[in-house]
Amino acid sequence: MGNCDSSEVGWIQVVKVNDVGEPHFNFPEEIQVISWHKQYFEIPKGAVQLASSIQCHNQAFQIGHNVLGFQFHPEITASSLKLFLDDEADIGTGMLTSHEIDDLEKTILDSNFWQGHKLVEDAISFVVRDEL
Repeated sequence: MGNCDSSEVGWIQVVKVNDVGEPHFNFPEEIQVISWHKQYFEIPKGAVQLASSIQCHNQAFQIGHNVLGFQFHPEITASSLKLFLDDEADIGTGMLTSHEIDDLEKTILDSNFWQGHKLVEDAISFVVRDEL
């Protein structure tokens, strides 16, 4: 784990790195999701890289049969993004300027969170597939 050159905060495009085939999770070719970090991670030993972004090479991975890891936040909703922004404005962690907070706040109502939510649904289905 280490610090990125700059924060990766806001809407980002994450892309599938390669076709790893069965029995690995079928990550979408590309997806728009919220990211909120300034650190990066190395793919754990024995894991398979699933996705990447322009700024952060490792965005998703799989270990073994049913462990998935994501660097971004596919679970986020409009209300939770608003909480992130409110906390950033109150705490002032330096991840965003006040202008960037205002700009991102304006996108909340117009944003489409379905791609991240679909990824969460697919990931859960994948992880519990043998349990059903």
